[in-house]
Amino acid sequence: MAEHGTGPGAPSGGGALDARLAAVEGSQDPRDWNELGCDLSDAGRLGEAEACFRRAVALGASWVEFNLGNTLRDLGRTEEARGAYERAVAAGEDDALLNLGLLHRDEGRVEQARAVLETAVAAGEPAAHVPLGDLDHDDGDDEGAELHYRAGLQAGDPAGAGALGVLLAERGRDGQAEPLLRAAAPHDPEARAALGTLLRRTGRLAEAQQVLEAGVGAGERQSCLPLGNLLWDEHGDLAGAEAAYRRAVAAGDDFGHHNLGLLLWETGRREEAAEQFRLGAAAGDAMAAAALAELVDGRGG
Repeated sequence: MAEHGTGPGAPSGGGALDARLAAVEGSQDPRDWNELGCDLSDAGRLGEAEACFRRAVALGASWVEFNLGNTLRDLGRTEEARGAYERAVAAGEDDALLNLGLLHRDEGRVEQARAVLETAVAAGEPAAHVPLGDLDHDDGDDEGAELHYRAGLQAGDPAGAGALGVLLAERGRDGQAEPLLRAAAPHDPEARAALGTLLRRTGRLAEAQQVLEAGVGAGERQSCLPLGNLLWDEHGDLAGAEAAYRRAVAAGDDFGHHNLGLLLWETGRREEAAEQFRLGAAAGDAMAAAALAELVDGRGG
């Protein structure tokens, strides 16, 4: 059973939740504890949600291990979350397979992730196709990735359109990619950034800029670097490019340090540029590391 709340109209304000916590104390019905746990989780009261889910499990509702796992994951206690998901799966809660697979993936256990996600697909979970495709893509198997993305799309997973569109655009199949990216862009930041890049590559600069500016305006860091590159390369707008690169860095895009460093170097702010290269290199960006080495070796200009 998937995580859920008590439905529309259920009282969920802070005072109402406090009253429900007091009222539920004597209940031996695990559904009461689970429903309250879901509403507490929705309200960001994760510690109390955890306690409610544990109470439901103790009362025999082993499927609530899934909701407990989600809460432990959100609390950053991933090892405990993994255990809860595994217990949920053992209890027949197939919905936990997807989240267990994603947890394995996020922690670098690629083979375990693949095995669990394949089991999720076999159990009828359409959303497992896209992460399986991502694993294939990371392994350099674009054909396998495309098969999974198409399967997810055909099964009704809304993430399938964006994933497939991004892959097709990367492979130069722009005619097939564009309608998928347009369909996915309003809800998929990766697809919006890929659409902007495709439009620029095919000479539609004004629309590309409009698409990327919409992404940046929506707080999507994926659009920041492509917008900065477009403004700098196509329009010579250094101030606009710098602002876009700084937004990328502020949003956690470590590759932004390299682009920002190049612009700062170009505009004579070499100490600031060196610092950006250092930050990018420390984050693992090989291009930033190469730029820093060039600077240190005295070949920077």
